Amino acid sequence: MVPLIWALRSAGHDVLVAGTEDVVRAAETAGLPAAPLGGGDSVPRKRSVPGHLGVDRAGEHGGVWEAGWDRLARRWLGRIDTVLDDYLALAARWRPDLVLCEPLEFSGLIVGGVHDVPVVQHRWGPDVLTTQAWGPAREILHTAAVEAGCDSGLPAPSLIVDPCPPSLQHPEAAAARTVRYLPYNGPGRLPAEVPARSGRRVLVCLGTRSLALDGRRELTIAALEACAGLEAVVTCVPEHQEELRARAPESVTIVDPVPLNLVMDGFDCAVVYGGAGTTHTALHFGVPQVVLAPGHPVLQVLGERLEACEAGRLVPEAEQGDPERIRAALLDVLDDPRHREGAERLRDEMAAQPAPSELVGALETLAR
Repeated sequence: MVPLIWALRSAGHDVLVAGTEDVVRAAETAGLPAAPLGGGDSVPRKRSVPGHLGVDRAGEHGGVWEAGWDRLARRWLGRIDTVLDDYLALAARWRPDLVLCEPLEFSGLIVGGVHDVPVVQHRWGPDVLTTQAWGPAREILHTAAVEAGCDSGLPAPSLIVDPCPPSLQHPEAAAARTVRYLPYNGPGRLPAEVPARSGRRVLVCLGTRSLALDGRRELTIAALEACAGLEAVVTCVPEHQEELRARAPESVTIVDPVPLNLVMDGFDCAVVYGGAGTTHTALHFGVPQVVLAPGHPVLQVLGERLEACEAGRLVPEAEQGDPERIRAALLDVLDDPRHREGAERLRDEMAAQPAPSELVGALETLAR
């Protein structure tokens, strides 16, 4: 969202980023004004999950997508009960003309409905979850929306903004307004310890939390072992670097986390976990990927879509602990030019989308 928010600020509009402390810190780091949630006297309520959600829980997407609506319902209701009152109080005080929110931050839709302002949802990337979730969300959150002041229940967004290149987007995703993805990976410096490249180079970026999660630690080690003999660079938080250096092959360099847009252009392949920001940054530079997605449909769908566009490989979750399986996918991406060509096609498609600044006029029209 940051490039679009910057575009709004550059056009002379006031913007306020509201959220929990981690969101506020990220906004302040990006030079954006922010307001933390909390400080009110409201007590979170406990709501029951509707007994019948009227949806097929089996899923339809190649055995990967299982909605689990009951579990998601509890999460959505818990989120609404925790933050909605604070969002409503802030909106009453700040009086926005437009609400911009993530696709699963349903509080934003309720805030827009209560204060009669348009709401724009900003997607992360390839999307099947949020499109399929709309019907269940309206049912699950109907009572909460009505109690807050939305007489007809959860309002629909006025516009969906999509930074995903159209060819990469899931064919079942709801219609949206495309916008060019501009990499924003936070602050940082170009690492001085990355040696000059002598051949093909691989970037391994499995997320800052992977080594802190059970199961993902061994996956990270497997990814390192898969890079034996290949020139590879691994980004890792300082507290885990000693462990990784002790187990990394000689050809692997461990560096601090770095804004990926500063280094991505120097790599021939990226090994990623399926996060939209990392994947879109790689595609911005035409870099194909090997995806080691955990068992989450949003991340696995992204890997599936990369494979469908011949811009990378998705390693099945059951095979991710095997360095040989990862290495086979990695060598395929490096050796078969169709993966680089597919990534470059997506890069060119992304470059042809309208810049965030070109979307400002449409948002101004909505806000009038």
